[in-house]
Amino acid sequence: MFLPARRAPSRRATVTDAAARRAPAPDIAPDTDPGTAARRARVRPAVGVGVAIAALMAALLTPPAVAVADTAPAKAGEPASVSTDPLPTTQIDGVVWSQIVIGNTVYAGGQFTTARPAGAAPGTNTSPRYNLLAYNLSTGVLVSSFAPNVNGVVKSLAASPDGTRLYVGGLFTQINGLARYRLAAFDVASGTLIPGFVPKPNYRVNAIVATADTVYFGGSFSSVGSVARANAAAVSAATGALLPWAPVAAGGGVNAMVLSPDGTKMALGGAFTTLNGSANPGYGLGMASVLDTGTTVLPFLVNSLIRNAGANAAIESLVSDGTSLYGSAYVFGSGGNLEGSFRASWVDGSLIWVEDCHGDTYSVFATSGLEYIAGHPHMCNNISGFPEVSPRVNRRGIAFTSYADGVVKHNVNSGYYDFGGNPKPDEINWFPDINSGTFTGQNQGPWHVTGTSQYVVYGGEFTAVNGIKQQGLVRFAVSSIAPNKDGPRLSGAAFPLTAAALSSSSIKLSWTTNWDRDNEVLSYRIYRSGTAAPIATLTKTSRLYQLSAMSFTDTGRAAGTSYSYTVQAVDPFGNIAVSAPVSVTTLGSGGTNQAPTASFTATATKLVLAVDGSASSDPDGTIASYAWTFGDGGTATGMTASHSYATAGTYTVSLTVTDNNGAKSTASKSVTVSATAGATTASDTFSRTTSSSWGSADSGGPWSLSGTASDFSVSGGLGRITLPVAGAYVRANLAQLASNNSNVVVSTALGQPVVGGTAYVSVIARSVGSSDYQARVAVSTTNTVVLQLLAAGTTLAAVKTPLSYTTGQQLTVRVQASGVSPTTLRAKVWATGTAEPSAWTVTASDSTSALQTTGGVGLGAYLSSSSTGLPRVFTFDNLAVTAAN
Repeated sequence: MFLPARRAPSRRATVTDAAARRAPAPDIAPDTDPGTAARRARVRPAVGVGVAIAALMAALLTPPAVAVADTAPAKAGEPASVSTDPLPTTQIDGVVWSQIVIGNTVYAGGQFTTARPAGAAPGTNTSPRYNLLAYNLSTGVLVSSFAPNVNGVVKSLAASPDGTRLYVGGLFTQINGLARYRLAAFDVASGTLIPGFVPKPNYRVNAIVATADTVYFGGSFSSVGSVARANAAAVSAATGALLPWAPVAAGGGVNAMVLSPDGTKMALGGAFTTLNGSANPGYGLGMASVLDTGTTVLPFLVNSLIRNAGANAAIESLVSDGTSLYGSAYVFGSGGNLEGSFRASWVDGSLIWVEDCHGDTYSVFATSGLEYIAGHPHMCNNISGFPEVSPRVNRRGIAFTSYADGVVKHNVNSGYYDFGGNPKPDEINWFPDINSGTFTGQNQGPWHVTGTSQYVVYGGEFTAVNGIKQQGLVRFAVSSIAPNKDGPRLSGAAFPLTAAALSSSSIKLSWTTNWDRDNEVLSYRIYRSGTAAPIATLTKTSRLYQLSAMSFTDTGRAAGTSYSYTVQAVDPFGNIAVSAPVSVTTLGSGGTNQAPTASFTATATKLVLAVDGSASSDPDGTIASYAWTFGDGGTATGMTASHSYATAGTYTVSLTVTDNNGAKSTASKSVTVSATAGATTASDTFSRTTSSSWGSADSGGPWSLSGTASDFSVSGGLGRITLPVAGAYVRANLAQLASNNSNVVVSTALGQPVVGGTAYVSVIARSVGSSDYQARVAVSTTNTVVLQLLAAGTTLAAVKTPLSYTTGQQLTVRVQASGVSPTTLRAKVWATGTAEPSAWTVTASDSTSALQTTGGVGLGAYLSSSSTGLPRVFTFDNLAVTAAN
């Protein structure tokens, strides 16, 4: 498990990321309105949101899983994504910053001078379009009747609730030669400007929200007309007259706004460092009432967790699905902690989930149980998604489930904030290949995403999608509309098939799974020469980063005969990728026998060893016999056996298997047996006094510390960990111990009430380097106690216990980690002084490769990032480490 520094900076700037940072956005027309400050603005950033405690506890009880939702979900009830087939769409010659769908028309605003049909090369078949255009959602064809001339960048678009008006914001001063200062309204039916609607914000408008009678907007401005406004304002939809609504967003601009479903409050996101004088909520994210002047502070609990604001970080987008809100965020250097997106409750802004895929997220769109994002994520390991690769690959359009499933893993990359333990969504199998463009000089692809229940539309500066030339705009549709021609990706030499003759009558075929951009479940049809139909069809799930081995044995073949084979990978829509063909000849009737392979497991209980050779195999026959030696002169036969040793020690155990043709194979391993299971290997009553250390245990050697030394002390018969800040995980290890069969018991207590976020106590049963097996006790703000089992930071199982925690109460925890490949894990927790439960509270089995060896034990503590009431003290007493029974 990674040990994060306290409130670690969001990440370090790297050479790879430098081109992708939030550089100033190019503007076409200088601001000519009197009184405007000469400022350059960052491109719109993305938004992030925190987790509700109730949602967190629910997620703790749900082991992580990977969603298989795509255009043809494997399970009933899973949300289906749009296809990754890029549909022909109008193209532009610059960048699109914002889009809005009104009816069957997509309006796109940005910085461009021409549009051209899908398939047209740059500079050919162009139509003049100055920073604003419209195209048909169903066909992708440019709307010829809508061609306004906007003399500056368009940054934001919105529609009136009845769809009769289009609102446009940005950094322009004229439209069609008429004065319009950064905010304007069009009549959708005629495509003409609404006369008399001429508000005058004195600088850029980044976000607009319209109701039937009011237009709310945010950006980087200090006044509207002659009246001061701090980056947020509202005007009458009928007249454009300024209204009293005036939230004060200070320290940075507003990038995003979204109205609650009940129409009573407005969520704001951006680079501002305070909202209405408050920095929590109000640091990049805040909530204002629309029933008054908007200057009071409303709850937005997620802002305690997601902190993005200032010169190098911000919330970039906010949207609503009618029940909750979603946001996205960017950070480059200091001032923020989230690169990714989040979902939050409209009730109090509490977190539902967060995904911290490394790489900025600029825009999000939620529909039909999924969230689509635009950005440049390059690593989603923390939420069990795609890993970082070298050279780096940015996946600029991906999607997640709208529901939470499992929790974020603890971060293991330096320079990134640790969101570990918070609820996460699932990354789904939806991976269109959207390239980066050069227009802004920021090396980005899509900047914005929106759509409907049937279409998802992206806008930006990309020039190709899935290798097809398509500049600035693209559509994706649900499978009932899409051509569904984007099939398995690997074929020919990239999809190799191998064949081996096992005997005179059998041939083993082996290959690696294929992958598909929008389907995770693929079928594999196996063809043999001379057969029109497949001889077998197998099915398996896979993703571009999760390919696995497959095999099939063809039996009943003729001796000494040559056969050729191919394998077809087929998606649910019939798209096919064919492997390279392979030929092989079966062995003759007197063919060479292949040797067997010996393999076994060994389990020690006190001085008795149980062995099992059932994993042994023979490629062209059967295992005829098993012969065991136990390293002390003892022997046995049979697939399984048991042996009793006279004395404790380490012995070499060997298994020799013989196949039906007399070939032999031997495997050996060292095993350790002890005279008395449960003998104490380490203990500590903490009966000494130390500061900035834990000294040495009564037995088991010195404690090694991970974290700040001043967090550790021993006094009053207790080992103490004091955490002065939230979001920090520290631990103490007895590293001299080396066991793969540990039973750890300890008593622990929390010295202060659990406030703001969950408190965690870790009891580590096997620690190998930075990874471990541990039981973790999670105490919520409602005093609920959840017991978890973790492997290398991943939650294997979690159970809500009947305990209700009282501050200062001691709990006793017992955890065991026994055996290897797999390791059996089990844990229980009970109130100290009461009878130990006979049953284990939670159990699991795991084979994480790095942990299938001996390791030490340890104790740790962690406070979730939203925790308050600091500092907090965790105490430990009466540690005992024995061999597990």
